[in-house]
Amino acid sequence: MPDEWLTLEEAAAYLKVSKPTIYRFCSEGCLPFYKLAGTGQRRFKRPDLDGLLTLGQPAGRSRTDPSCEALVAEAIPDRGEPGRTSPGSPPQ
Repeated sequence: MPDEWLTLEEAAAYLKVSKPTIYRFCSEGCLPFYKLAGTGQRRFKRPDLDGLLTLGQPAGRSRTDPSCEALVAEAIPDRGEPGRTSPGSPPQ
């Protein structure tokens, strides 16, 4: 479902990063989030999370913003880009 709402824990699991990394993406303006009224709990939309994986254009930041690109590259070294491999992966 494209408009599925994810919790902080689900968003971190989906991207395979820690919860502090999700908070950092939010504080840097690289990941839009929504708060539940009265609780302060954050919710995320899957397309916004996918935007980090493809270096899309999160709300308020440019696609080529170096701070977002560096932040994502640090947290998610292998974003599925052609020619990029994870440590321990066989070379392409």
